[in-house]
Amino acid sequence: MFKRIFGMASITSIVLNFIACSNNSTSPNNDDEQGISSSSTILSSSNTSVSSSSVKVSSSSKTPVSSSSIKNSSSSNTSVSSSSAKVSSSSNTSISSSSSVESTPYSYPEWNTCVSEGRCGTFTDSRETPTREYKWVKIGTQTWMAENLAYLPSVNAMSDKSSFSDKYYVYDYDGTVVAEAKASSNYTKYGVLYNWTAAKVVCPTGWHLPDTTEWNTLETYVSRDSAGVKLKATSGWSTSNISGTDSYGFSALPAGHYGSSNYTGLLGYTSWWTATKDNFGDPYNREISYLKSSIDKGSSYSYSGLSVRCVKD
Repeated sequence: MFKRIFGMASITSIVLNFIACSNNSTSPNNDDEQGISSSSTILSSSNTSVSSSSVKVSSSSKTPVSSSSIKNSSSSNTSVSSSSAKVSSSSNTSISSSSSVESTPYSYPEWNTCVSEGRCGTFTDSRETPTREYKWVKIGTQTWMAENLAYLPSVNAMSDKSSFSDKYYVYDYDGTVVAEAKASSNYTKYGVLYNWTAAKVVCPTGWHLPDTTEWNTLETYVSRDSAGVKLKATSGWSTSNISGTDSYGFSALPAGHYGSSNYTGLLGYTSWWTATKDNFGDPYNREISYLKSSIDKGSSYSYSGLSVRCVKD
């Protein structure tokens, strides 16, 4: 009798366990629904990103793309938007023939307004073939190039340095073929690095290498303590808490520099020559770093390769 009861109890236990297992087997379905819901969320996010990218692409044909929107989008959309901005900027501001080389990628968000008000524009440097178009911007009483100079009549290898003869370098390029150097993305984006001997005479007719007084005038006008932030481009720099606002269209990019037979600083800082020497005979420079909100003042050996921003005569 006890065995029969125990047997029935065992059968009952088995049935109950089977029912419990059957109920538990529905859990994966709930997980799958959550998974589908999650996937839908991801897909929705993806669609939102694509839609945002589409807006930026379509609007870029009319106005420059806002740098803040580029920073907030995904890397894949950023590249699309940046490319669109590059094309639209060229088509909206170009005043030269189609044989001109496109100027450095430029994302000043107020460019169209600036042009319409006569505070910005372009000019053509015809010293090379094809000619090259540069953007300029008026800041206070001065008119500055809105991008680094890229004039490259010849190019030098990294081991070839001098304080007495003109030297021209393109970041990370180690050769002597101008066409190769010009084909590099660093040339297109950051321009040329010049030793001081070349920098003194490299600006186009009607423009010149600014001295320290002219740099001081610029810094004072835009507010000296925050000049580094206000003159820095809003994108293209190493990630940091001190981002640029590009308040005046100067659009400084982190071009790095050429030192003693090597290149350093790309994406982190940029340095420009001045036309003034210090008490030791070394030329002064101006530098903007991703770490600081102001502009650093220093000096460099004449053989160093720094960027050049020309100011109008």
